[in-house]
Amino acid sequence: MKYLILVLAIMGISQISNAQTKTYKWDVVHSNINFEVDYLKISEVTGRFTKSTGSFTYSEKNFKDAKIKVTVDVNSINTDNKKRDGHLKSIDFFDVENFPTIVFESKNFKKLTNNEYLISGSITMKGVTKSITTNAQYLGETQDAYGQTYSLWKVNFTINRQDYGVSFNKTNAAGDLVLGDEVRMSINAKFILEK
Repeated sequence: MKYLILVLAIMGISQISNAQTKTYKWDVVHSNINFEVDYLKISEVTGRFTKSTGSFTYSEKNFKDAKIKVTVDVNSINTDNKKRDGHLKSIDFFDVENFPTIVFESKNFKKLTNNEYLISGSITMKGVTKSITTNAQYLGETQDAYGQTYSLWKVNFTINRQDYGVSFNKTNAAGDLVLGDEVRMSINAKFILEK
């Protein structure tokens, strides 16, 4: 009898815990994933990925147990130049036929200030997984005119494309490399609360 009561109690606690967990899905329409790479030391190539999916879950208000996963469709890369986009999709760069996605998955959230967090996790690109730690700004929750709840985040970080085997480059007449290795990422993330 005591064993049955204990089991029921554990089940009840588990149900309460699950009820407190908030689950969100990535809002691809209102989120954006942008990047910028130096070109010939005097300008930048900018672009974005237009297709992505993801999820965000947490139960604690300080996001201590939060989990984020975002999967980017590399084939959706857009630099406003079809020829350049085609080259970026080729084996010289992302090799989308063999590596169609880029995945970010969080492992830990650490609160720094009221709305600033340190997020550690990993990025998998072109078959290579590397750890990353970045600052993130939590912009809060809001509702639209239809009563849908959103969680808003802004993240900026830099990665080295060479770390992921995206290593193609050329030199100009002066012997300078055409492309920089640092890729500056700017992400405005909007997650929709699932009902």
